[in-house]
Amino acid sequence: MPISFFITFEIRTESCTMEQWLTEFNKRAKAAEADEPGTLAYVAMTRADQPTHVMIYERYQDMAAMQTHGKHPAHAAFMKSMAERKLTKRAVGQAMFEEKAGFPFGAKPIKDPQSLLFTAFTMKPPGKATGEQVLAGFAKGEGLKFTAESEPGTVSYVAGVLQGAQRGDPPLENGMFCVVEAYTDKQAFVSHLKRVMPKADPEKAGFVFWKPSAAGFLSRPASSKL
Repeated sequence: MPISFFITFEIRTESCTMEQWLTEFNKRAKAAEADEPGTLAYVAMTRADQPTHVMIYERYQDMAAMQTHGKHPAHAAFMKSMAERKLTKRAVGQAMFEEKAGFPFGAKPIKDPQSLLFTAFTMKPPGKATGEQVLAGFAKGEGLKFTAESEPGTVSYVAGVLQGAQRGDPPLENGMFCVVEAYTDKQAFVSHLKRVMPKADPEKAGFVFWKPSAAGFLSRPASSKL
């Protein structure tokens, strides 16, 4: 089963610029794209409102592919370079989930990856509900079908229940329901939000958006179906 993983870092501005950090990351990303068929996405993302933070979004064919990624010689070289050059200040947060509903990057055409708005939406299950129960409702809902078939501007909408959650801002917790969402532009997001949450104010709904950088890749041709 495919896995989505995301981790956020704060770079050490005394040692590097964001451009320099991304250049170092891109070396690792190129090795992943060339040598790791089970690595379905591996891309660095940035935020205009937090210019020292970077998110790495990763997708793997399964847990074995994720482990293979960690054992690649380029990964050790990347980690060594980061440590020796003191490029990273701290890990802000991380989590992963098995993709059990929805559609990932690659399922729909993307003309300009760097113009996308990306968010990892997380939600604590209400009351006594579990993340699995929220996920089951999401998977069966007509809203998912509509998003998949009638929203060309929604290019990722894949969901699961968080595992391996650490820290985060806001905090990430195991058992949270999570959807990795991406939109071609702000209007695509607003249109989607107005349909699923008619009373929500797009400016106050609490979504944190990232933009994919040129460092890395969002999908492979054969990675678009769950």
